[in-house]
Amino acid sequence: MARLTIIVIGKDYDTAFSVGITSGGSGDCPAGDDVKRFMILYVGDESSWFNGGTNFSCGTDTWYHVAVTFDDAADTVQLYVNGVLDDEKVNTGTITPNDYPLGIGLDGFQGDDFTGSIDNVRIYNRVLSGSEVMEIFNLTEVPDEGNKVDDDGDGYTENQGDCNDTNVSIHPGAADICGDGVDQNCDGKDKGCLDAPSPPTGVSASDGTITGKVQVSWTASEGAADYDVYRADMPAWTGTAPVRMAVSVIGSSYDDTTAVSGNRYYYWVKARNAGGVSKYSNFDAGYWGMQGSLPAVPGNVSATDGSSSGKVDITWNATDNTLVYEIWRADIPAFLGGNIKKIGTSATTSYSDSTAVNGNRYYYWVKARNSWGVSRYSAFDTGYVGAAASKLSAPENVTASDGSVSGKVQVVWDATTGTVLYEVWRATKLVSEGGKPARIGFLPGTSFDDTSATIGTTYYYWVKSRDSWGASRYSVPDTGYHN
Repeated sequence: MARLTIIVIGKDYDTAFSVGITSGGSGDCPAGDDVKRFMILYVGDESSWFNGGTNFSCGTDTWYHVAVTFDDAADTVQLYVNGVLDDEKVNTGTITPNDYPLGIGLDGFQGDDFTGSIDNVRIYNRVLSGSEVMEIFNLTEVPDEGNKVDDDGDGYTENQGDCNDTNVSIHPGAADICGDGVDQNCDGKDKGCLDAPSPPTGVSASDGTITGKVQVSWTASEGAADYDVYRADMPAWTGTAPVRMAVSVIGSSYDDTTAVSGNRYYYWVKARNAGGVSKYSNFDAGYWGMQGSLPAVPGNVSATDGSSSGKVDITWNATDNTLVYEIWRADIPAFLGGNIKKIGTSATTSYSDSTAVNGNRYYYWVKARNSWGVSRYSAFDTGYVGAAASKLSAPENVTASDGSVSGKVQVVWDATTGTVLYEVWRATKLVSEGGKPARIGFLPGTSFDDTSATIGTTYYYWVKSRDSWGASRYSVPDTGYHN
């Protein structure tokens, strides 16, 4: 009886199922050259194994597709070689589950480990039909063993990106020699012997001094072969991308004859050579014809008050000679120190603020911009998402110092939840006695030093809480003075 010499895949013999190779003589693959057959060892009656009918020889560098099915319901074990049923046997036993490790190319029982190549291993939890086995065989690619071998001994195979596995000096990460026409580091190109030039300096565009064109000039970059000229209607920091309008310009000047009279343009220049292209130069603005003007301030700015779901919609009237509108926002009015931030731009007369937080009220302004610059802020309008909130409560326990602090009156109070800042008000008389409180400061904290108070004069102090929805009532006043 042929003995089991090599395990391809399997678990412990005593309890489970293995697929291997048998030998008619001595010696294991690939050293032996005698006839071999695939075999199955399984749990069942008789000797619990059987050999397939396909003979093959070791050492031929030939791949075989081997599939085995175990059908417990039909009491059959089937062996397929290269998609074709090779042999089958009736089995009356069952496969017993256990905790032994699954060995692929490893024989934990006899020590006859597999010495060839194994690839594309699959284990199914159902019985495959013969047609399914054939379909898998037809779809399985035979591995290219040559690409897995490091032929030149440089530590990289073709599968690992070695673009010439016959030359030890060529592999990923190798030092690339410039200009020799060889890609030593396998990055797809030979290294140029020149470094890219520095950006040009001294870029200057004419300001209406030349008819029919804008003349752009610059200081030549050392090592540059030629230059690219870029143009935009507005500076890059406004979000406008420069557009390349001239390529490979020889010399250090360029005439932009496509410029429209009365428009101002922003110009950049890049230097190039065989080693690459520089970064952008600093820009300069230029025009020809009559100098233009800033656009008018947008009017009728309007923001929705809870009527748009999940956003605040802002609209305004169009202004002439405008390229883009800027939308600005703050939590409190600018005259109270509101931090106005630009939140977006629009080429139309509307904008949706989807970053607005539900329940907060915001202040919105709009500016118009063209190539000559930007307008002043529009009048603001407020808007919010969700429901309107109620006003804050007035601060409590307002206390002003009575001569105890030198050179000033110190006013303190209790914090109010939800307050963005506090307003401090002062008068020499109560309102009921004809006093007219004047706001003397605003701040986010809960104390204020009144250094403008006149020595020996007694003042009444009030404090208001403010958030995006407005200010609270006056607090209860307290008097204070300093000596």
